[in-house]
Amino acid sequence: MILILDTNILIYASSFEAASNSDEKEKQKNCRQLVEKLKDATCLHKVAISQDIRNEYYNRQNWPRHNIIQSYVTNFFKPLGDRLKYVGGKPKLNEDDYAFLNEVKFDPNDIKFVALAVSEKIALIVSEDSGDYAPIKAYLAEKFNLEVLTAREAIGKIF
Repeated sequence: MILILDTNILIYASSFEAASNSDEKEKQKNCRQLVEKLKDATCLHKVAISQDIRNEYYNRQNWPRHNIIQSYVTNFFKPLGDRLKYVGGKPKLNEDDYAFLNEVKFDPNDIKFVALAVSEKIALIVSEDSGDYAPIKAYLAEKFNLEVLTAREAIGKIF
């Protein structure tokens, strides 16, 4: 299976400070567990990224702990080898899909993940975004056969 990781998965996984509450601690644990399972040499799953996603992983200088996250991402990608699927160019969605995502107040910074999944027919995005995403998840599942799961859900589904 090929999957896409929202940046927040790598941010949570790279965070080794004490989390502020039990929900955050659980996200850290689950994201770290997912990343470690994906890095394992026996894992057959691939991780897809586009240039836009790569840029977000590496070039967000305004993030707290930027250098730590950047180093963590590099150390995550190295063992993946040919299981890292790099897609050149800038995948895009059609205007109707942009209009729907805009209407339901989808985070415009996350469109790159959906665009990559749609353009490459990837069936899974893993994200720890919070909020009510039921209409977005239903739309993506129905129109593109695309699931959006948390790290914990993804571990249960693919491992």
